[in-house]
Amino acid sequence: MLGLTTLLIAATVVAQGATERDRAIEARDRLAAAEDAHDEAALRRLLDTAFVATAGGAVVDKEAYIRAVLSERTTQTIVHDLVRIAGDTAIVLDRVTVRRRVDGKDTTTTYRCTVTLIKRRGEWKALAGQCGLFTPEK
Repeated sequence: MLGLTTLLIAATVVAQGATERDRAIEARDRLAAAEDAHDEAALRRLLDTAFVATAGGAVVDKEAYIRAVLSERTTQTIVHDLVRIAGDTAIVLDRVTVRRRVDGKDTTTTYRCTVTLIKRRGEWKALAGQCGLFTPEK
C-alpha cells in the first residue's frame, strides 16, 4: 500500500508541475494575443506593476511598453523553445516571428525573446521581457 501511495503522490507532483508549465505558457500566449489585439486592459492585467523590458538597448517600464505596443500594428507567431519553473517564477524562451508594415512594405523579423513571469495571487504575470534578433545556430 505504501508503494501505491508514493506513486500517487509522485504522479500528483508531476501533474502539478506540468499544470504550472502549461499555465505559464498560457499566460505568455495571452500576453502575445493582447499585444496583437492592442488590448490595453488585458496588457495592464497581464503585466506586473514592476514590469520592465529591454530591446535594442532601451529599457522601458510597464507604461512605456504599453504605449509602444499600442502605437504599432504587428502580428506574431511564437514557438516556445524552453520553459523553466522555479517556485513562483517562470522563464519562457521563445522564437517570435513578427510581421509588420514598414514604409508600405510587409516585413517579417524573428527574435529570440525571454519572458520572466511571476505568480501573484495565483496568476502568472510578466515581470520582465527581453528580445534580440534571432540568429539560427550553425
